[in-house]
Amino acid sequence: MKTEFEAKMGEIRAEIDGIDAELFGLLVRRMKCSEEVAKTKKAHDMPIYDAERERLILKNISEKDAAFGKYIAKIYESILKVSKERQEEVMGRKE
Repeated sequence: MKTEFEAKMGEIRAEIDGIDAELFGLLVRRMKCSEEVAKTKKAHDMPIYDAERERLILKNISEKDAAFGKYIAKIYESILKVSKERQEEVMGRKE
């Protein structure tokens, strides 16, 4: 028989697992969009890195939630990093 603690932890972890599944699908969609961005940039001979766009994304994320914005911005830094890595692969060049 599960203790109250074990039952509660099971509920919370099940919710986290569901959120993780949703996030995975959304991140796959985001990476596919990033590939399309890379193809468009390559066709127009544009650089991969757009400092102003990245700055605005991180600023907006940081400001969306007082409690968690700064932490979520750190996650987005990783997302942006791997997006640029994928764009480099798609474009066949490194910046």
